Amino acid sequence: IMKKLITSLLTLLFVNSFSQAPSFSFAKEQSCWAVDTKIDTNGDIISVGYFNGVKDFDPSATTYTLSDADGSLYMQKLNSNGNLIWAKNFGPTAFSSTENVINSLQIAANNDYVICGTYIGNGDFNPGTAINTLTCQTDNTNIFIARFDENGNLIWANGIGAIGSTNDERAQSISIDNNDNLIVVGSFQNFSPNFTDFDPSASTYTVSGGGGNFVAKYSSNGSFISVKKFQGLNHQYVFSYPNNDVLVLGYTQGVEDYDPSPTNTYTINTTYPGSYSGQTYYLRLNSNLDFISA
Repeated sequence: IMKKLITSLLTLLFVNSFSQAPSFSFAKEQSCWAVDTKIDTNGDIISVGYFNGVKDFDPSATTYTLSDADGSLYMQKLNSNGNLIWAKNFGPTAFSSTENVINSLQIAANNDYVICGTYIGNGDFNPGTAINTLTCQTDNTNIFIARFDENGNLIWANGIGAIGSTNDERAQSISIDNNDNLIVVGSFQNFSPNFTDFDPSASTYTVSGGGGNFVAKYSSNGSFISVKKFQGLNHQYVFSYPNNDVLVLGYTQGVEDYDPSPTNTYTINTTYPGSYSGQTYYLRLNSNLDFISA
């Protein structure tokens, strides 16, 4: 059972002299579960996470409450002094610390916010007055990817998953390359005949084989570009190189194939002696998600 966490935002302002110690700026707290935080080009602080009940998202003496009856996922923007600019919530109304969560946040060059995570049940992912409902295709979790402008207005939101009570998809990390394409890593589980469709459009691009882990690529408007499947590679983080190569960082145990090609293999044995559960790996793919090194 997850204990209640009190998240705090702490900003340290550094002077332009290495001879002086950093000076303290502020510290504020709120009753919510913050998962990821980034600073945009204006110096504003953007936090994302999830909450339950009715919470105050203004860390000052003023009150600004949100209710999970309108969605249990949130985004919050503070200025560089820690004062609230806005806070918005969306997504499924059912609270779950493992199944309705934002797992990763990135800020685009134009200060758009891109998030990914998992959801169970249907939810409205538009925090505004318009409605953009994503339908969960299973009794377990599906993946969501969404993009918002710097004012927290929804640009688009996509749900990804397979139909079937035993199927399950989870997105763990998202990155943005220099072409504003989105790279998402995570895991999936599906069983015939219901395979995971990674194309959120009317077209389909299914990945079969019982499940595994994936690296998927989408355009800035959420259109599907490509996906590659891996077996047994637990993806935790994804990054983009300046040349748009992709770096995946995770952990695994045993002999695994790091090359997603159906004809080539590149295996590494990460079995560790003793009671350790595995080892960290680094996987590099090119911009087409083809294997380079591991």
